[in-house]
Amino acid sequence: RTDIFSFGAILYEMLTGRRAFSGDSLVETMNAILKEDPPEFSDISPNLPSSLDRIVRRCLEKDPNDRFHSAHDLAIALEALSGASSQSAASIAARAVAGAPPARRVPMLVAGAAVLVVGAAAFLTGRGLSGGEPPTVTEFQRLTYRRGPIDSARMAPGGTTFVYSARWDNTPLQLYSTRGESPESMALPYRNADVVSISDKGELALVSNRRGISGYARPGTLSRAPLSGGASRDLLENVQYADWLPDGSDLAVSHVVNGQYQLEFPIGKVVYETTGWISQLSVSRDGRRVAFLDQPLLGDDRGSVSIVDASGAKVALPVECESAQGIGWAPGDREVWFTCASKGLWRALMAATPDGQVRTLLRVPGTMILGDIAANGDVLLSHHNARRGMVGFAPGDKEPRDLSWLDWSQPAALSDDGRTLLFTEEGEGGGPGYGAFLRSTDGAPAVRLGMGEALDMSADGKQAIVQKLDPTPMQLLLTPTGAGQSRVLTSDSISHVLAAFLPDGKRFAFIGFEPDRPNRTFVQSLDGGAATPVTPEGVSGLLLTPDGTRVLARDADGRRRLFPIDATRGAPETVRGIEPGDGAVRFAASGLNLLVRRAVGEGGVQILRVDLATGARTPVRTIMPMPGTNAIGQLLLTPDASGYVYGYGVTNSDLFLVKGLK
Repeated sequence: RTDIFSFGAILYEMLTGRRAFSGDSLVETMNAILKEDPPEFSDISPNLPSSLDRIVRRCLEKDPNDRFHSAHDLAIALEALSGASSQSAASIAARAVAGAPPARRVPMLVAGAAVLVVGAAAFLTGRGLSGGEPPTVTEFQRLTYRRGPIDSARMAPGGTTFVYSARWDNTPLQLYSTRGESPESMALPYRNADVVSISDKGELALVSNRRGISGYARPGTLSRAPLSGGASRDLLENVQYADWLPDGSDLAVSHVVNGQYQLEFPIGKVVYETTGWISQLSVSRDGRRVAFLDQPLLGDDRGSVSIVDASGAKVALPVECESAQGIGWAPGDREVWFTCASKGLWRALMAATPDGQVRTLLRVPGTMILGDIAANGDVLLSHHNARRGMVGFAPGDKEPRDLSWLDWSQPAALSDDGRTLLFTEEGEGGGPGYGAFLRSTDGAPAVRLGMGEALDMSADGKQAIVQKLDPTPMQLLLTPTGAGQSRVLTSDSISHVLAAFLPDGKRFAFIGFEPDRPNRTFVQSLDGGAATPVTPEGVSGLLLTPDGTRVLARDADGRRRLFPIDATRGAPETVRGIEPGDGAVRFAASGLNLLVRRAVGEGGVQILRVDLATGARTPVRTIMPMPGTNAIGQLLLTPDASGYVYGYGVTNSDLFLVKGLK
């Protein structure tokens, strides 16, 4: 019926030269469609028969039940008016000429319209839409009203209670519940935890105390807890995400074992392993399959959507996302819905059938994350207004300055004199595949070096290592910071994640994954040749000593150790003086001390110098966030810590219940 209305509006304009409904604005036009009737033909042209006016007006009835019931019925009415069958109508339309007198134009237009309607009838019959109802209007109901980022969100059984985790007004991560009829949220007694699933019995699955591996890859402790707020019970360590099985007896999990992500369905039964990572997953409503975000670069949310069953049979859907977060099964398990950005970071809500048909459900300015899907098709979505920026302080400066360039600036490398910064733009401004940039810390305009993720800058500042994100496995480029062309640095079966120049300027180290193997650190010549492993499988790091003989990495037991670049130089050495909660930033120029960071109040960090021989710890300086920014993220230091650049993020989120999506 909607198509018949549209046809009537087009036919009205064909016959009269005027639009059936119009207004000075979109709102006025919509009001005319809903409430007004178009002028009669007799008011516009006396040559147009009233019988044709009646047919057009029946197409334009406000009540769909009062319109023609099908395009076939409409075609019959037009054929009767023209006095021609569909075949003769086609012949009449073919003989029509622009110079025909007005008295002949009307029957020819009618005959031509009949041909159009006959074709439309066949088309609509094939699509099964000839008797369809008007599309449902999408409705958005806002559920939260405070400032800050929302980290997770799920629906309780019944679809009227919503549980989410947020960092409102710069407070620590807290779990809340809310209902659609109230603008207020109630704090639940679970801190530093994300809600990842709610069973049909109303039991929460939480992941708390997450630890950072890389980027978004942050596993934690999986626990179960009552929605009423009682005590939680720990189930499993090193879990990224989880989802209840339909009967609430067990869970499917994204689990990190020996540094490698695996999908267990249920817990303990491995159905898929990857050298990348599995960020989020969703068990089908019939309990037979798991859909998940399959992401090749550890910690990066680029990736695709896959489905695996209990036997381990996996299907990869034809979807490639530059950013993918949030996934769930639609009612009836007919589709997997997920939020995906084909470029930049503005994720749209998309749908894919298990056999690979993909469509877009909802697209809005900004970015979205799918939280949950109710049995009736209602969708819980969080909408995020987010940006990433950088703050720098060069040696001798009096005040720090904001060095952000576009919308998602991520620092990569800082020259030893603190004057030159290599960074990546990963958002809309960076474009597909990201963009590598160079900028002076005095605030001069940035220079784009090329496409890719910037990783490191040579000691002389003349070259940069850039990760090319397009191929699989991901490879590296050597890009000049001045005149010249980039060249391929690696071309092999290893997926290259992070890289750093060795001090000799002739080699580089990188973290990579060999096919179906855990990550480790390798060393390779800039002139080519095979990569040489430096650390055991499952152990990786890129913090190199100033003389380039050793690399700092955390072993499987969590200890920080120095691994020799040349295996003939002896066994790894355990580093003294590093405490839990320390983050290693860089070595001091002498190589005898390690600069580490520790979190302090209000988002700041304290820098300490650790003596590698004695383990003695000496405070060096404290860096606090610049006003208008939040907690300090990635941190780059000069060798004496007199200069720095750090990354920050600012995110404000709103939670919505969306109805009417189909």
